[in-house]
Amino acid sequence: MVKVIRSFSALVVAAAAAGGSVSGEVTQVHLGISSSAVDCANGIAVSFASTVGEAYAVTATADSASTVAAESTFVSYAVAEAEYNYTYSSPYLHTALLCDLAEATKYAYTIGESEFSGTFVSLLHPGSETEETILGIVGDPGDTSSSETTLAELGKKYEGKNIQALVIAGDYSYANGQHLQWDNWFTEQQNLTSVYPMTGINGNHETVSTSGHLNMYPYPEDMELEAENYLGYINRVYTPISEDAKTALQTWFSVDIGLIHCVFIDDYTGSSGSNSSVVGTEEWLADRGDQLEWVTSDLESVDRTTTPWVIVFKHNPYYNTWSNHQCQCSSTIFEIDDADAANCWEGDYYSAKPYKEPQCGLMTKLEDVFSANGVNAMITGHVHAYERTAKIYKNKEDATNGIYHVTTGSGGNYEGHAGPRLASSLVPSWSLAANNVTFGGSRVIATRESFRYLWFANDLSTEEAVPTDGFTIYANGSDVITWPQDNSTDSETPEPTVPGGYC
Repeated sequence: MVKVIRSFSALVVAAAAAGGSVSGEVTQVHLGISSSAVDCANGIAVSFASTVGEAYAVTATADSASTVAAESTFVSYAVAEAEYNYTYSSPYLHTALLCDLAEATKYAYTIGESEFSGTFVSLLHPGSETEETILGIVGDPGDTSSSETTLAELGKKYEGKNIQALVIAGDYSYANGQHLQWDNWFTEQQNLTSVYPMTGINGNHETVSTSGHLNMYPYPEDMELEAENYLGYINRVYTPISEDAKTALQTWFSVDIGLIHCVFIDDYTGSSGSNSSVVGTEEWLADRGDQLEWVTSDLESVDRTTTPWVIVFKHNPYYNTWSNHQCQCSSTIFEIDDADAANCWEGDYYSAKPYKEPQCGLMTKLEDVFSANGVNAMITGHVHAYERTAKIYKNKEDATNGIYHVTTGSGGNYEGHAGPRLASSLVPSWSLAANNVTFGGSRVIATRESFRYLWFANDLSTEEAVPTDGFTIYANGSDVITWPQDNSTDSETPEPTVPGGYC
């Protein structure tokens, strides 16, 4: 049994430290992305850990823009599992929101009177085409030397340009209830995540996976811990959701970055940590229904003159030709018969467990929503490999109704590569490229005319990142899905200061 103590201070921080002149050491510094949904348009969240439970003043200055300052709010939590002689108490986890920033501007920032100082380049405003929109993406990174290499590769330039933001497609630290691993992970990533704003969505390792950091059989006897049920993720990874949404564990959201409307979907919504008996209950179905209603409304309200490209980020892929993480609503793999759809939505599968692989049930309704609203691509993790498809709708190549599906779960975590692949007779023609022998990460690069997706196999021997595969969507419909391609451009972006390495 997990005992959780949560201590929010959002209502008392102003009195806690007049002026925020706190000098305590700060660690685990990482940036997030805010939005108008939480009354912080064009904002960057500065998050960090401290042993001090007082508000810090966070200040960002730029040569060409006004100084922006805010005081941090903070939270701490504790976990105790007497059965396994396990206890943990978090440091104070702080976040300050720097709002209404000028776009594509290099800011220097400080945190209270601590010794920390850093720089970041603010994000493009929604609809801005002053330069390309460039996102780095990785799924399932964990904390191995391979994942360090993946993140270092994302810190490299490509075509002379840095990424502007980092997206995690779920499964960050692989803490699995061993919460000190969250502290370790954010400490290890600080040199990258204190420079590039990070956003993303939870996966199974933030919600339903158990047994501690190294949760591979045979499990360490003293680390058979309860699943986190969002606890570490929701208190440490900033996303622009309300306090009510945090309390309800409803983590879905959207944010506009330059020319891209980014939608983040939670495959595990409705779950309850280690308690799989919630499947099919009214509460479980209600959460799934709430997310369906929200994402339908969100996509229907997108202004494509502002953000011409719409990407869905989530953890679990719908179309995946590896043997890992398969589930089926019907007897034929990847097919959902009309007669099975309603039961599958409610958690009655032909194969696999809906609590571990909830994506098949969600797919029965969400695939139609994504298609009807012209989603350009879905980018996922979960499967520890790289794969991309043709435009698919209902398991068929469909240039009109389909969307591109990309799995980029090859971040490098300790569970290793996906595999084996499905029997060749079961691999459809829509699977255009696949790799389960090399770890790596991805980038998307968008202009009004084109949206490029690029995958980069890890290679530390090059000064600049070198793509290994990719495709290009053109606004005029003349997509190019063969590799190699050459669609380089010449726009420039300010360069943040990366303090000595990336991980």
